[in-house]
Amino acid sequence: MISLMLEPYCGLFENFNSISPLNWQHFDVDKNYTNINDVISDARKQLLTIMANKTIPGAIVAFSIKGKTVWSDSFGLSDIENNVPTHVDSPWRLCSISKPVTSVLVGQLIDKKLVDLDKPINDYLPLSLFPIHRYNGTEYKLTLRLLMSHMAGLHITDITKDFSKFFKSTNVTQMISLFNNEPLLFKPGTDYKYSNYGIQVVGAIIESILKTNFVDEMQKLFAKIGMNSTVIEKHENLVKHRPRYYSSVPNKPSVLQNSDLIDDMVSYEGWWPSGGILSTVTDMLRFGNTMIDAYHGTDQSIISQSTIKELWKPETLDIIKPKYNSDYGKQWTVYNMNSSYPYKLVVGHSGGLPGTSTQLTLFPNEYIVGTVFTNKGGAVLELNEFITNVDKLVNI
Repeated sequence: MISLMLEPYCGLFENFNSISPLNWQHFDVDKNYTNINDVISDARKQLLTIMANKTIPGAIVAFSIKGKTVWSDSFGLSDIENNVPTHVDSPWRLCSISKPVTSVLVGQLIDKKLVDLDKPINDYLPLSLFPIHRYNGTEYKLTLRLLMSHMAGLHITDITKDFSKFFKSTNVTQMISLFNNEPLLFKPGTDYKYSNYGIQVVGAIIESILKTNFVDEMQKLFAKIGMNSTVIEKHENLVKHRPRYYSSVPNKPSVLQNSDLIDDMVSYEGWWPSGGILSTVTDMLRFGNTMIDAYHGTDQSIISQSTIKELWKPETLDIIKPKYNSDYGKQWTVYNMNSSYPYKLVVGHSGGLPGTSTQLTLFPNEYIVGTVFTNKGGAVLELNEFITNVDKLVNI
């Protein structure tokens, strides 16, 4: 494992770009690489460039090919005030990468024939807990397929308003009553609006079917996959190497401050299915490779081949492609690469809050997994591009 540190930081990172020791050009995706170490060397420089341009204090990154880790690295600081170097084993806030991890629990229920993607969710949740929803006065029965693809028309997160309602919960089901009487935003199945709340309802369905707690079921899943450093986030728990999270001072992009307390509240108890998992890059490689093995049918002990393919099947068709150059499956993003890109199936998910940006990308046919975390927000697009550029060349 190689750890490459930036120069020591000063104060609140005034003039961050000027103190960065490196000012590299963009990663050369057309360079004729013949050695993977050369790819990694240039990729390391590119990530440092992204950190400098986006005023990012710390980052961790890992890539694997055919289940073998070929690059695992840490950069910068995980705690500016105490000058703590970023650690490659830091359990990071995944944010929305939690969604594809949660989808595997649903997949297991599908494999056991305990749930149907197209049955009304009130087959699993009582009307007293989740009533029939309406759009323009018409009632619509929502399904897991609609919830998991963000096509149900449910509540869209409003950070300030939603988290003024903060309270501590012991399970996911307790949380879904907050917005269950809101009218739908559109006729279900006709549009795409990213709904963290919809994934909370998925979590409540899991609890209802299994008659247990979402947290307990996720910990069982982590153990089965071997994700031994992955946990459901709780503020009070002591977690070794947990990073601090940072954002820019308003109107001063190169000056950092601690992220607002509301960023912690986004990941508090009850919002785990959509964004409340802590994990390491090593565990995310393990998760990604488990999904790839299932896709190829070589190991279906966690989820079946047919079910992972169903989760990756695009649901949004051309609804979001023109805007995002991607489609959405069931809690997985399906990336639409241009015709010149060598790999045609690319799936994964990004995650973002003001205090962190994360990306997990799988190239199933090439058996490649890439993941990168940073402790500052606003870099999701750059991290996505970074992984696709590196993966284009790493399999040499």
